[in-house]
Formats: sequence, C-alpha cells, structure tokens
Amino acid sequence: MTPAPAHASGADTVWAATAIPAPQATVLRGDRRADIAVIGGGYAGLSAALNLAESGVDVVLLEAGEI
Repeated sequence: MTPAPAHASGADTVWAATAIPAPQATVLRGDRRADIAVIGGGYAGLSAALNLAESGVDVVLLEAGEI
C-alpha cells in the first residue's frame, strides 16, 4: 500500500498545514522564581499552566522544543 501524499504545503496533517506559527519565546537564562514550574508544553502542561495563571498563581512553563 502506498502512503497518501502530503499536503501541497508539505505538511502531513491539516492542523500543520493551517495552524498559525508558534509564538516566539525567549531562552531561559539565569534564575527565575515562580510558585509552580510546569515541565512540558503539551496539552496537559499548557492546560495546567493556563489554569494556574488564570487563578493568580505565578507559574513558569518550561518546554525544550516548540509549543
């Protein structure tokens, strides 16, 4: 069976072909203090960080790759 061709944009999914670019983020340098550090910017990490921040918690989200 031959795999389906990628979209004209070269993306393998509709989401990748139509999503807006990821926001630019700065590299963490030096010390950063927060009440909570969320490690990982996947769905669960982003949701946790957003909910905490909306509740007034000082939160920092750490992600090694692109969010």
